[in-house]
Amino acid sequence: MKEIYAIIQPNRVQATKEALAAVGTHPLNAFPCMGHGRGQIDPRILDAAMKGSEEALAVLGQHPPLVPKRSLSIFLPDEQVEPAVQAIIRANQTGQHGDGKIYVCPVAAALRVRTGETGVGAL
Repeated sequence: MKEIYAIIQPNRVQATKEALAAVGTHPLNAFPCMGHGRGQIDPRILDAAMKGSEEALAVLGQHPPLVPKRSLSIFLPDEQVEPAVQAIIRANQTGQHGDGKIYVCPVAAALRVRTGETGVGAL
């Protein structure tokens, strides 16, 4: 079992949901979140800030720190992960900064509270 954790643009949630349904993936949790990626800040400023440069730290403080995003959490059997990841990419890839990120994480256990089912059956 795996969890796909994706961060996407808020206006791409419906298209992502439809793309996932088209590949047979229906369980989905979506949450509003705030954040920003590296693409919105000059990497040289980040490097200087990591080295403790006061000027770089001051510049970082001037940027709007967070923008609205949506996080998606999808739990799937291993064999459904790759089609779901490709569907998320197709629904969100514009080639512009901010298209999002996808993380695939192992899931140690799953349990359905109502029935007590465990493992993939609990999904």
